[in-house]
Amino acid sequence: MGVSVYLSGSNVQIIVGNVSKNQIKIQKCYSLEIGEGLLLNGVIIAEDELKAELAGIWKEYQLPKKGIRLIVDSTQLYTKILTLPKVADKKIRNMVKKEFSELENPENYVYDYRVMEVENKKGLIHLIGLAANQHFVEVYQELFKGIGVDLDSMDTSINGIAKVIQRHPQMRRQYFIAVHLDGDSLLCCLMEEGHIRFFNRTRIFSEHGTRDFAAEVAQRVSNVQQFSASELKRADMKQVCISGFKQEDYDETARMLEGLDLEVIDPGSVEMIGTVDRENLREELVYAKQNNILGNYCYTIGNLLAEKNDINLLKRMGHKGKEENASAWKYVLPGGITLAVCLVITVPLFITNHMERSQINEQKAYIESEENQSAFAEAKELENQLQEVQGKIREAQLISDVNETYPLPGSKVEQAILNCAEDKVTIQIDAYNAETGTYEFTAMAAQVTEIHAFINRLEKSDVFADLEYSGYNYTEDAGKYDIQINGYLSEHAGM
Repeated sequence: MGVSVYLSGSNVQIIVGNVSKNQIKIQKCYSLEIGEGLLLNGVIIAEDELKAELAGIWKEYQLPKKGIRLIVDSTQLYTKILTLPKVADKKIRNMVKKEFSELENPENYVYDYRVMEVENKKGLIHLIGLAANQHFVEVYQELFKGIGVDLDSMDTSINGIAKVIQRHPQMRRQYFIAVHLDGDSLLCCLMEEGHIRFFNRTRIFSEHGTRDFAAEVAQRVSNVQQFSASELKRADMKQVCISGFKQEDYDETARMLEGLDLEVIDPGSVEMIGTVDRENLREELVYAKQNNILGNYCYTIGNLLAEKNDINLLKRMGHKGKEENASAWKYVLPGGITLAVCLVITVPLFITNHMERSQINEQKAYIESEENQSAFAEAKELENQLQEVQGKIREAQLISDVNETYPLPGSKVEQAILNCAEDKVTIQIDAYNAETGTYEFTAMAAQVTEIHAFINRLEKSDVFADLEYSGYNYTEDAGKYDIQINGYLSEHAGM
């Protein structure tokens, strides 16, 4: 009997079931609301309150207290899709660790991975690499230990959704975008034959049930489309599978995605990969696809699908402790030998040191004399004045260099924007900020795809170094979509 638990910002999902080689049998399935603000982005904010909520759930539903598999969705779990040489496990782990070298204090992290695909002919493996701060993992361990529950494993949401799709008889053969919404947290994965090729995890800031919310989701999906076309050189992205959406967001989001020339598909019944005892299903959250257990519980179900060499941060923490102890013992014996040798050498050195100490005292008296101290202070003051003058010279040179490369706004820039707009997009220049070199303008078109194409052309031009834009807005009277764009001029803009 396995128990999979997923904690989000507003609810806890629990699945109890058995997993065989070919099938998963779900016996109990819960989706229960918890207090708002107990968790934020996977980080525990109110530990005592969350502990009380979980203790009440375990007591009410008589859940097992051992063998619990925890899955978490958080940007604190640093995840990368990697392609590495097919080598031994120890070498792979070292390479995975190096892939996260940008982390501050990397020695405070635990690392793990799961192989998604092996290319024997090329000698390559495609894998999900994961890095987590050790303290982040320990906090969850202590949380469950505080209610008498022993965690057996800890994983990331991205690995959970990947394992579900790999088991799915249809989706594992398709090229599509998988989109899962959990509250305000959105995960978009580019899937190719059951494997993740690219993903982005973002937070949606627009209000639920509004057109802006749907437009913001569509923008994130559009970013994955762009990656497919530009990086993978594939123009055959035709489908998107969305799950976890409540009814207030589902219909409008589906309509927006269809505007991107994408067919919105359903993950299908959980019976595609297993069975479920629906009499024991308990759901306090209302999803748009109420009976779509496979989609709404994809993280939790995937977490139950344990593999032989799966991601398990708790197991890696145990290995890390053993490795550190072994590493420490390697230095004990050599250290003892070194100490003995040092004692033999230092005795005669001590005698020599005693004889030379009197000479050092004489030199110290010379340095500390009042006359010499006064001369030293005068020299130090002259040095400080010289450094101040040199600093002003450097500042003047820097100002000159900046002025030479400062972007120039004007008709050339505005004409470049209009050229990218072509005749399908209307442009309205709203403002220019000279301090930041930022243009603010509004783009309007009858179709979302036309605005999307305009932004692509603008990004490829050399006018702007960076672009920022909000979600789409639809004006009924004009019958057009519009989007606010902030463009940061590039170094040579307008020259």
